[in-house]
Amino acid sequence: MANVTEKEIISYLKEKIKTIQAEAKKYEDLLNAFSGSAAPSKSAKQTKDNILDAVIEEAEDTSAKGSKKKADAKPAKGGKAAAHKALEVPAEYTPDLGLSGKIAFALNEIGEGFGQDIANAMAQYEPQSDPDKLFKQIASVLSNLKAKGALTTVKEGRRDKYTLAK
Repeated sequence: MANVTEKEIISYLKEKIKTIQAEAKKYEDLLNAFSGSAAPSKSAKQTKDNILDAVIEEAEDTSAKGSKKKADAKPAKGGKAAAHKALEVPAEYTPDLGLSGKIAFALNEIGEGFGQDIANAMAQYEPQSDPDKLFKQIASVLSNLKAKGALTTVKEGRRDKYTLAK
């Protein structure tokens, strides 16, 4: 087991606090939007569905920096998934990318694949990461992106095979 210094632990905990506070602020904005209280920091004309989509996207980006919880995607009015533009594929894979960007990059590289295939492709760019842990982190993001129409799927048995939506 590697030796971890007290300074590293303190630094990690401070960063974790900042991440959790940022995520809490996003959920507070969402709660305010739905309860009709003070509007979130975004445009006053946004609909609740647009605000929800923005918070989910921000939560996914936050989760890439350490948080593991994500908001569940909710369908737009009428029971259908909200229209969503296709994912933009980043030019390169960097640690600063959100999970959506990392997934888009990995899918662009492999063409199509199951969630575990995507996690394995991501693990090639993050050698310190465990593909199984990556898969657990991206599973709900994949579902959200599928619900938004940003990914297309083909059912094979009980699993979905993902591709980038055009």
